[in-house]
Amino acid sequence: MGRFQLTGAVLAVAVLLAGLTACDSGQAVTAGLVASPAAGSPSPSVRPSPTARPAPTPRRTPTPVPTRPGPHPAVAPGWVGPVYPPRLHGYDVSYPQCPGRVPPAGATFSIIGANNGKAFSANPCLRTEWLTARGVRAVYFNSGYDPDNAGKVNPDCAGRSQYQAGGPDRQLAYAIGCAEAVFAVATLAGGGASRTVMIWLDVEQSNTWDPANQDLNRMALQAEIDELAAYGHMVGIYSTSFQWQAILGDWSPAGVVADWVAGQPPQAVCGTPGFSGHPVWIAQELDTWAGLDSDWTC
Repeated sequence: MGRFQLTGAVLAVAVLLAGLTACDSGQAVTAGLVASPAAGSPSPSVRPSPTARPAPTPRRTPTPVPTRPGPHPAVAPGWVGPVYPPRLHGYDVSYPQCPGRVPPAGATFSIIGANNGKAFSANPCLRTEWLTARGVRAVYFNSGYDPDNAGKVNPDCAGRSQYQAGGPDRQLAYAIGCAEAVFAVATLAGGGASRTVMIWLDVEQSNTWDPANQDLNRMALQAEIDELAAYGHMVGIYSTSFQWQAILGDWSPAGVVADWVAGQPPQAVCGTPGFSGHPVWIAQELDTWAGLDSDWTC
C-alpha cells in the first residue's frame, strides 16, 4: 500500500505539470493570434475598393436669346378694343346737321354730338339723330374750361374739388370739369341716348379753354374723364395733335381708352399711339360721306 501511495503522488504531480504546460501553450497560441505577423511572413491579400464613378457633368442650359416683343395689341393694326371691329366705315353727326340728315345706308357705326357746340349746352336734335343712327352707336361731348361756368357747379363736384391740391384756381377748374360730366350724363338721359357704347370728348380750340394756363385745362379735362368713368362710361378723346399740344401740351390723361384722330386717313394713324399717348381707334378722314363726316375704325 505504501508503494501505491507514492505512485499516486507522482502521478498527481505529473498531471499538475501537464496542466501548467497546456495553459502556457494556450497563452502562446492566443498571443500568436493577436501579435503582428513576423517580418517576412506574407501579408493577407486586401481586395481594392471599387473606384467611385464620377458624377455626370450636367448639360449647360443654353442662354435664351432675347427676342423683340411684338407690338402691344392696343396699337396693333386691326385691334380696336371691345367696342369697334376693325375697318368699319361710319360717320359722325351733330347740331350743324339739325334738323336731321339721312345717314349713309352702309354705315356700320355712328357717333352723335350731344352738345350744341359748347359745354353745358344740348344738341336739340340729339334724340332724332340717336334714333336714326346706324350700327354701333356712341356720343361725343364738347369739353372745355371756362371760369364763367363756376355757377353751374353742383355741390357734389364742389365738394370733391376740395381734395385737389394746388389752390383755389385748380380746384375750380376741377369742379367745372366734373360738373360738365354731370351735365353730359343728364343730357344723354334726356335724349334717350344713355345706352351709348362709350363717350368721346371733343378737345378743340373752338371750345373754351384757358389761353395761357395749360394746367387748368388739364385739371378740367381730367375731372370730366374721372366723373364719366365714375358713371361707368368708357372715355375716348377726339382731337388733332396740333390742337392737343396747344391746349394741353405734352400730357396723357388717366382713364382714357383711345384716341379718335381728326383730319387723317386710317393708314396714316392706325397702329400708332395717338396725340394723347393712347391707342388710335378711329380716324376721321377729310373726305365726307353722304354729306357727313367720314370715319374709319382701325
